[in-house]
Amino acid sequence: MIIHFKCRYKLSGNVKKQNKEASVQQNAECILIVDDDLEITDILQRSLHQKGFETCTAHSGNEAIQKSKQFAPDIVLSDIKMPNCTGIELLKNIRQVNENPPSYIFMMTGYSEFSENDLILHGADKVFQKPVSVEKLVAFVTDVLGKPES
Repeated sequence: MIIHFKCRYKLSGNVKKQNKEASVQQNAECILIVDDDLEITDILQRSLHQKGFETCTAHSGNEAIQKSKQFAPDIVLSDIKMPNCTGIELLKNIRQVNENPPSYIFMMTGYSEFSENDLILHGADKVFQKPVSVEKLVAFVTDVLGKPES
């Protein structure tokens, strides 16, 4: 599956919205997904859950900083263009404000105003160009974190 982020998708089927964030324990292996598009965070969250990963979501950079303090994620997977606090501001602040900063920060962007080198200089560990293949992204996360224990 490839997500084209500039388009809105109507999710097919009967998708139950679950509040998985309540089940994520602090210091548990967790992936924080940050995007202002709710459908994108839902698709990424479901795909990562299917592989056994715990996730939580945020829809702005400010919310991501708060959730990263609360859940201490191992990976932050963030969009660049968001309201209030952008992905660049998130990159500048998230490792500084946390007692247990994320081990990895992966950015997703469909804009050419930031090169991959610029984002890495700002603190990104990996940059995914949009549209991103969900399967490739999940495979990369699995390679980095290893398979979750059942």
